[in-house]
Amino acid sequence: MQTVTTVYPAGGQRENGAASLRLVLLVTYGCNLACKYCCVLKELRGRKNMPEGMLRSAADFLMTSSKRDLQLHFFGAEPLILPFEAYARVLPYIRRRERESGKRLDLLVTTNAALLDERWVELFKEHAVRLEISMDGDADSHN
Repeated sequence: MQTVTTVYPAGGQRENGAASLRLVLLVTYGCNLACKYCCVLKELRGRKNMPEGMLRSAADFLMTSSKRDLQLHFFGAEPLILPFEAYARVLPYIRRRERESGKRLDLLVTTNAALLDERWVELFKEHAVRLEISMDGDADSHN
């Protein structure tokens, strides 16, 4: 799987919850929807998910930053396509690395929320993962 990661400054000083450095991970090209307007190319949909080891490595890489305030953003066509069990194993690792490093890490998942259930909500609450719900497109695109 070709993965896309982006590291960019997110505004310098921590202000209103913004991290001073943000790493965006495209964790999957898979999606549970088939929206006509989707920016993920149809040829890429259904490709493999980012391996758990790469998720851990990304967190390790982010922790090497000289910045104290960081954000790790799980993105994709639909990040909840990545199995629940993968997040259940990786999130505790990421939070442990955060504690060991003395950094402040904001975790964020952008999702269409169609797969979001109580199990996901509890996991994300336990590990202080913020959710960003995508609700783009017009009524004709969604209906």
